[in-house]
Amino acid sequence: MPDGDHGRIIQWLTRICMQSRPELWLHPDQGLKVQACRKGRARPDGSLAPGDAFVGQGE
Repeated sequence: MPDGDHGRIIQWLTRICMQSRPELWLHPDQGLKVQACRKGRARPDGSLAPGDAFVGQGE
């Protein structure tokens, strides 16, 4: 379970990402399908992607 320190790191990453790549968003806790890890599924702390990258994709 994320704690306050984890939340602060996500805040910091969001700021850095917005400064470097303002056209992208940091999507926290978005489930992903991956081939070589965790039986094909992962839940990273954040994914840097366009704002509509996960719209309509569900979990």
